[in-house]
Amino acid sequence: DSVFEGKNVCLFAYGQTGSGKSYSMLGKQDDPGIIPRTCRAIFEAIEKTKDDPSLEYKVDIQVVEIYCETVNDLLTDREKWPTHGHKPRFTPNQGYIVDTTRQPCLRYEDIVAAFQFADKNRSIASHKLNRESSRAHTIYTITFERQRKISAGAKETLTSRLNL
Repeated sequence: DSVFEGKNVCLFAYGQTGSGKSYSMLGKQDDPGIIPRTCRAIFEAIEKTKDDPSLEYKVDIQVVEIYCETVNDLLTDREKWPTHGHKPRFTPNQGYIVDTTRQPCLRYEDIVAAFQFADKNRSIASHKLNRESSRAHTIYTITFERQRKISAGAKETLTSRLNL
């Protein structure tokens, strides 16, 4: 609900290898985790207001990983990644940001497709506890924007970011 009130939200999964962080956040096809459930809830809430002509919504996503102190854009083909990753830059209003792909999503299925693409780009390696484990930190950012027409030519814009 906070996202719809213009508040930024961060949910951070922390734990040792094999403790279920990825499973809790992503889940499986038949048992979705926090991220797919949250995305579905956003689009279900938008759907409930579709008959209100004064409201417009935009949803876009960014997916990055931090691997060996390098920021990689998981929504871009690996061959196009900068050799030394994306460099953070400081902005007065947002703090440190990284210029990576912001992919617009018109419906839940668009987010699912983008996440599947991003998942194929993740850096993985084996170790003692898991044959195929991500060795990076992945950040899923969903930017939610709601515009409300308040009079002829005037709009009120509310923007929230959800970092998972």
